[in-house]
Amino acid sequence: MFKSFLKPGLLAIALFGLPAVASASGLASAIGTITVPIGNSFSNQAVTESAFSHSCSTGKFVGYVQGVIAGSGSTIHYVRVDRYRIVKTDGHTDRSKANVNIKTVSRNGTRVTKSADAMKQDRQWHDLKMANYNPGLRSAEIEMIFDKSGSDPRCFISI
Repeated sequence: MFKSFLKPGLLAIALFGLPAVASASGLASAIGTITVPIGNSFSNQAVTESAFSHSCSTGKFVGYVQGVIAGSGSTIHYVRVDRYRIVKTDGHTDRSKANVNIKTVSRNGTRVTKSADAMKQDRQWHDLKMANYNPGLRSAEIEMIFDKSGSDPRCFISI
């Protein structure tokens, strides 16, 4: 059984000492506190999710991601990318084999979660809902690989 306790204004940024995230749409505010299973057992520990909105660019490409980072106490448990948008600045939108990957490092090691080789580059927002669960997370990075003929350019976003 999951319980939801919404606590507007509670920021994981403050709890975890993370850098502040700027967002024109106000996504930097926390979106709630929930009770979830942690590890192999059900825990009554409250997990706070804090939204982020970031971008990176290389060459003629700009990639945008929106998602959440979540944890309890001083421990971060997961990063989730909820949606992405890829813009090719020369206006071309005919390719759809880009990638959005999440890499996390924790006391348990490094984990990489990869998207399908089918992310669209059409200037539109697309739902992704891809998570990387790695309790005790020390660092997280989102890699965006853009599709073009020849070598695919990439950029990185540190979370």
